[in-house]
Amino acid sequence: MKLKNILGILLLFFSAFMLTNCEKENLDMIEIEEEEITVDTTIISNNLIFRSNPGTQSGGLELDCITILYPFDLLKSDGTTISVNNDDDFLSLIDSTATGSDIIDFVYPLDVLDDEGEQETIDDAEELAEMFAECVPDGGWTTDEFPAYLVSFDNSCYTLQYPLTLETLDGTELTANDEEDFIELMTEEIVFFVFPFNVIHEDGNTETVNDVDELFSLLISCNGFYIDSTDWEWETGFEYIGCYMIGFPLDVVVSDGSVVTVNNHMELCDLMLVGELVDYAYPLILTDEDGNTVIANNEDELYELLEDCDDFISGSGDAFLLFLGTQPVDSLGTTGCYTINYPITVTGETATG
Repeated sequence: MKLKNILGILLLFFSAFMLTNCEKENLDMIEIEEEEITVDTTIISNNLIFRSNPGTQSGGLELDCITILYPFDLLKSDGTTISVNNDDDFLSLIDSTATGSDIIDFVYPLDVLDDEGEQETIDDAEELAEMFAECVPDGGWTTDEFPAYLVSFDNSCYTLQYPLTLETLDGTELTANDEEDFIELMTEEIVFFVFPFNVIHEDGNTETVNDVDELFSLLISCNGFYIDSTDWEWETGFEYIGCYMIGFPLDVVVSDGSVVTVNNHMELCDLMLVGELVDYAYPLILTDEDGNTVIANNEDELYELLEDCDDFISGSGDAFLLFLGTQPVDSLGTTGCYTINYPITVTGETATG
């Protein structure tokens, strides 16, 4: 090999070596900025745990119209679980600040009883929240306030129209933009409907609800029941048909054709508000204004009895609703909520008188 070629190769090698060293030195001088990643360690707790009450003799934890059956497990924030076998176990956990504040959810699936006493399995927190949101309020309403619950085509002939304004116990107004928002707000705290608001009938028509009376009237209208004395005067406990007091327990026919027993006026109210009431199961035992027991063996006999009421007009028109409000409520020790100044004129289907 010629000396010139050897010198050329050595020069190339030396140049490459120097270039590599320069690049390495430059690389060593570069400071690499490491991005600091903030991890959100916030633990979201299922508020429904702390809104549940021991059921005493129900065999589980009562969450409004739902009973969460024992035994079940509760999940802690560190991923461990605690077994709850009875009321005492649950109360001791909730009373313990160290443990109770660390509980974040139930462990699923859960076995529960629904509002009709049927056992179901809940697979996750979302399913439990939706079931809870559909519970019809067990009272708690006044002439101005009605506790919110999920009115939808699953439990009524109406569904809520969104956005919808709700109000908390302290008067704070919240907005539910859709059904998911509504369910989430309901699980966080007790909320009330803010009037007026709109509902959509299953035929597509939209109606405005201006007060509690109108809400009751709309929801009760979903019942497949001809005798609309089921308007009942909700303030008096749903205990009268015309001038007759209902005796409990009472058998009624519901939408699937089965006969169920209602043990008090609240159970009857629940069926009415979700449009389940189709008819009474006869014979129907009633008590008249003098305290006498009367029996209606069928719908025709019930109408005959109602015609004997001094202030009753058969049917469901305005006159009937007017007269119904004058009826006494012996069970509550009150009289009707107003009186009528006579004479008045009533227009019937065939005559005026």
